[in-house]
Amino acid sequence: MASNLSLEQSVDKMFDDLVKSRFIEIFGDVLTNEKGWKSSTLGSISDVTSSRRVFSQDFVNEGIPFYRGSEIADLSLNGYTVPQYYITHDLYESLIAVSGKPEVGDILLPSICSKGELWVVDTKEPFYIKDGRVLWIKVNQTEINSLFLKYMLKEYIVNNFSSMASGSTFAEMKIFLLKDIPVIMPPLELQEKFVSFIDQVDKSKFIYKQLVSKYDGLVKSRFIEMFGNPIKNDKGWIVQPLSSLCDKLCNGSPLPNGNTSYVKNGAIYLQSSNVWRGFFDFSELHYIPLKDEETISDTRIRYGDILITRTGRINTPDSSLARIAMYRDELGPVNISNAMFLVRLKSGISPLFVQYCLLSEPYREYIKGCCPGGTDKRNLYIRYVEQFPIILPPVELQNKFAHFVQQVDKSKRMMLDSVHSLLLSKEVII
Repeated sequence: MASNLSLEQSVDKMFDDLVKSRFIEIFGDVLTNEKGWKSSTLGSISDVTSSRRVFSQDFVNEGIPFYRGSEIADLSLNGYTVPQYYITHDLYESLIAVSGKPEVGDILLPSICSKGELWVVDTKEPFYIKDGRVLWIKVNQTEINSLFLKYMLKEYIVNNFSSMASGSTFAEMKIFLLKDIPVIMPPLELQEKFVSFIDQVDKSKFIYKQLVSKYDGLVKSRFIEMFGNPIKNDKGWIVQPLSSLCDKLCNGSPLPNGNTSYVKNGAIYLQSSNVWRGFFDFSELHYIPLKDEETISDTRIRYGDILITRTGRINTPDSSLARIAMYRDELGPVNISNAMFLVRLKSGISPLFVQYCLLSEPYREYIKGCCPGGTDKRNLYIRYVEQFPIILPPVELQNKFAHFVQQVDKSKRMMLDSVHSLLLSKEVII
């Protein structure tokens, strides 16, 4: 099966699609309530609120984690986050004395949540949330199951966010809008049957993602075995700055002709959100007029080009800072925004080898050191990229490693196809 996602993303998507199809099979379309379930509004069955205000001068270096919308999104998508801000225990106690605190089973969501980034609280560890930018649903679990409600709300929000959300600068969800969302209320035992199915899916997903991780570990260990630490250069290879190895190293192009918006059809214009660590995600693409793209043709990319994103949070999981991926001509010639750098290597140097060199953990730490600043959000500048030290083992070794990576990728893809076939035949999970 063809995919524009990484293997891990593809496994996630297959299992998520399975959950979605089971939800519809049991409960029908939540937008139309086609099965005629008892219904109410979210505000009628739950307390929809936010927190008390915390000011910037209240933050301390350690203490009780303080979650903004970005951390809630991380928890929803990844199951974990790295707190960027903390408040004192005394302040926390004074705040929850007034507002209460999120309890296990409550649902939190960022006010900007077009992809339905809802997190069901699953910890008793103390934390506090940003007022207004994190919305808080105190779920009455005697009436509705939290996980069922999460999936139902996600379906509704994803399909209606653009029409529901408001704001002059950016669209975001408000408490009064959340309260008015219609909620179907099937019998609790049916909700719990669905939640039991989710639990089985999550267990199966975990097993398959562990297999993916083992494949990735094979590539990382083979790189270290063949080339050593690319920053310490413990194998004594020749080292040269990246700029000396390139036919082209430049910024991407800003939107041409002063444009500030995109079109529905035209030339593909990749964003930093399309670039990840070692792969691309083409599930959401932006387009610019063909005539405008002609004016920035010098930043069109081709097979073997490496893209490096420029801006992001330095400590956040899956940060957009210094994501690196080699383009394999998946979409043909496309252009790139100025949120990334284009690296085109000279012939005789394996771009796949250089990609994995830059993606290695020692290099990840090195790049962090090239992004100074006093805040979490950092920028990577081209003058640092030009000076990236690149080890240069013989090209035969580079190509041998690249062949190994291609064989591992082939094995991973075969595993993915097998999982997909099993899911289609319903011979897996339960």
